[in-house]
Order: sequence, then C-alpha cells, then structure tokens
Amino acid sequence: MKVLYVSNYYPPYFIGGAELIAHQHVKQLKLLGCKCAVFAGEVTGGSPPMRVRQDVFEGIQVFRVAIPERQVSFQRANFYNHAIERHFVDVLERKRPDLVHFHNLPGLSVDLIDLARKNGCATVLTVHDHWGFCHRQTLTKPDGAVCTDFTACSNCLGVYIDFDKTEQPIGKRNSYVRERLRRLDLLISPSQYLADQYIFAGYAPKQTAVLGNGVDLASFIGTSATLAASHEVRFGIACCLEEHKGIKNILNAIAALPQETRAKFYFAGKGPLEHIILHFINNNQNGNRVKFCGAIEPSAMNKFYRSIDVFVCGSQWPENQPLTIMEAMASGVAVIAPDIGGTPEMVRNGFNGLILPIGDVSALTSAFQAYTNDPKLAKLHGQAGQRVMSKQSIRKTALRLYNLYNQLTASKKHKVRKK
Repeated sequence: MKVLYVSNYYPPYFIGGAELIAHQHVKQLKLLGCKCAVFAGEVTGGSPPMRVRQDVFEGIQVFRVAIPERQVSFQRANFYNHAIERHFVDVLERKRPDLVHFHNLPGLSVDLIDLARKNGCATVLTVHDHWGFCHRQTLTKPDGAVCTDFTACSNCLGVYIDFDKTEQPIGKRNSYVRERLRRLDLLISPSQYLADQYIFAGYAPKQTAVLGNGVDLASFIGTSATLAASHEVRFGIACCLEEHKGIKNILNAIAALPQETRAKFYFAGKGPLEHIILHFINNNQNGNRVKFCGAIEPSAMNKFYRSIDVFVCGSQWPENQPLTIMEAMASGVAVIAPDIGGTPEMVRNGFNGLILPIGDVSALTSAFQAYTNDPKLAKLHGQAGQRVMSKQSIRKTALRLYNLYNQLTASKKHKVRKK
C-alpha cells in the first residue's frame, strides 16, 4: 500500500507533538510494509515562497514546500493556497498513493482533501486541536478564557485577510473548512473529547474514530526516576514557553510554597516567556528551587524524564492528547494536569497523578505539597501510569492505522468497480 502523509510542519523542523507523532507513525507503517512519503510545509525566509525541495529524513522521503510565515497566521487565509495545491498535485501524480493521511493543515490548504479524492485516494485526517472550527486552534479567546460558543468566532476575529489583501468575514472561513472536512473518508481523534467537539460543531464526516496516538515505549519504558538522595521531589515542565501553557501560574504556585518545602523545578523549552522564568530565578525567594534547562531535543527527553519524579502540565486550553504526558507516564513519572480537554482521559486523579481545576494556582501549590509531603506517592502514581502506557505502544497504533487504511482503500476500490 502506498501512503502519503501531509503536515504543515515535519521533523526536524518545528518539532511539536503533532509532527513527532506523524513521523513516528510513518516509520512504523514503513516497517509494516507501506510505501510512505510526506508532503510538508516549511516556514522559511531563505527559500522563495512555494518552492518545493526534497530530502530524506530518517529513511522517509519528504517533499517540503516553502511557506511565507504570514501564510500560517490565523489572521490570514491560512486554510487554502492554490500555489501549494499545484505542487501537491505534482506529488500525487509522482507517488500515486492509495491513501492520503492529513495531519495539521494551517498554512497549507483544506482543498488538498478534494485533490486527493479526485485522484482516487482514500482520505484520512487526524485532528490534533480545534483548528477545524476555531481559527486560533486552542479554543481560547484573546483574554485567555476558554470558548464555549462555536458560533461566536467573530467576537475574537471579525475578519481575516485574503490573498488579495481584502478583509473577509470569519464565517466564510468556517464554512469553507467545514465543507471540506465533511468530505473526508475518515476523521481520527486521539481523544474522545476532541472527537465529540468536532461532531458537536458539525465538522466531522460520517466516519469518526477515536485512536490514541501511542508512544515509543522502547525509548521510555524503564527510564523511571528514582527519588533523589536529598529526598527533594523533582518536578519537570517541558513545553513551548507561551501564555497558553500556564507558565505564569506554575511560577506563582512555586512562589507560594513554604521555605521548608523540599522541591526542585526544572523548566525545559523555548519561547517568549523564557525571560519570565529567568526573572523568577533571580528575584523570587523560591528562585533557587528553579532551574531553566532550555530546549531539549526529542531524542534526549527520556533523560529529562529520568531526572524528575512528577511532570507538570499547566495548559490553559483544552489539549487533545499531549505527547509529553504520554512520554512521562511511559517513563514511570507521576503527572499533574488540568481538568480540561482530553487530559482527564489520560490522567486519573489519585491513580496515576493529580487532576486540578484549570488555572487554579492554589490547587497547584497544594498538589506540589501533596507530593513533597509524601514522596512515595509520586512513585506509586508513576508506576500506575507506566502500567497504563505499557498497553499503548506506537506500534499497536500503527497496526490499527494499517488495518483502517486497508478497509478504506478496499471500500474505495469496491465503489470504483460498481461504477
């Protein structure tokens, strides 16, 4: 079977959870006998806009189309692009895939779905966030509050800028995206939460499946932390350092800890809030508890989890299925996370971690104290999480994808024969 993956970013560039998951799936599918290639965007100022280059990343052929940075912005028409569509058709004709599996599309074009269908391909989309019905992707308003009205997009952004620099109503964007997504053969959501959101918003096609992303167990199982000799409980935070990740709330919760608390906090990542962490280290009385590790390569994340006892997710938006939480659990690390999005499907309060009200700083401080008052609790929760993740390998997910692909392509061929 020939499969083409599509993603607006792809490793080793702009490595986020969605891109890493897509790449891991492609590698596993290749092991299962699929002939795989990737069509990806590449936001770059060095190449002329829309030029395509080819490379091979870890044995996978990748066609990378250069995208101007402004094309990715939610304030612009980041949901279609005719120049990219022409390059996509060229790749379709060259690779002749049986199935096209789409991942994140902002900056590319939802019309790629129709182009794949016209070329006889089965079409699948894995959703990683709310982009289908929320131009901001995070389902949050400009003030940070979580949106509960999917019809009120104009309150956040009344208009977007089209390619001819004219203003268009945001409702036009939503209708355009909705109609294209409905034409998919299958929409996959890693969490029940996000699947329900797409169905409720009227964006999902007839077939919707919930399929967890899985994790590369070989890289993390067996790397669980051992309690530090000082008996200090070590908390780790790894994410893009931006407002919606709750960095300020975490720092405020650390600031509220009593001086005698035995705890260390390790921040890993990069982003605009890096200076906030450094300022806290240098100016807060609890700054000596905090260490800034900078960005960590994905291949070194297992070492990060090995150095901590508790992983902290402070997200202020309803995340789908954070890769870092899966990796932490697979590593035998307890998890603190908010009670929103797909996270409560992964973390059971009091079993493999602690689930807290979103944005509740005092509850976060209390959670830190719960683990520092009883360090063995972190070990128990970590072991429970590792047992859960031991059944969710990336290979098992890839095998389920492979079976779904076979069903979809067989159905497509059957319909063609009937015609």
